[in-house]
Amino acid sequence: MPQELTSSEMPFIIIPLMSDLNTEIEVLTLARNAETESLGRYLEFAWQTEALAGKNMFIRLAMDELMHQELLGKKIDEYRHQGSCTPVSVSPSLIEKLTPKITHREVFSSGKANAAALSALQIALELENNARKFYLEQSEKVNQKSLRLLFQRLAEMESAHQQLIQGEIDFIEKTGFWLGFREFTVETNR
Repeated sequence: MPQELTSSEMPFIIIPLMSDLNTEIEVLTLARNAETESLGRYLEFAWQTEALAGKNMFIRLAMDELMHQELLGKKIDEYRHQGSCTPVSVSPSLIEKLTPKITHREVFSSGKANAAALSALQIALELENNARKFYLEQSEKVNQKSLRLLFQRLAEMESAHQQLIQGEIDFIEKTGFWLGFREFTVETNR
């Protein structure tokens, strides 16, 4: 079972400003390294999570991060060999396809495991938020259109991850919200 982390132990990716980076290769390398860090963190959370559905969610997030890492690695190679990179079309990930359609179900077990799961989810949400912000910032700063579009697309994917994670946090906390929408019922109490 994952241990609850204090705020001082939560990972924060320190992202330098574009002006501090000498080349687009450095931006791409930084992005790839951040994806690698997130991938490792999600696999760790999957290993520590007791509920099968929770494990599967973290594994799916890790698989998306691996895909991002591989894509960024290819773009780094292109930049090194060609001085630019070709436009890329990234199909919607499984998470992007499922997030708006997810039915309300319990992913994590109840009781003590929820506190640890909540801590892991909050860290995951912070990682995704940092990644999304980074990609949006870099999309505004890079000169090459293909890189701008790549960073915008990666930001969209990270946003889908955020929605999934936030939905699970809302469920565990029983806030009355799910995926940002207030829950309601059409049943009456008689």
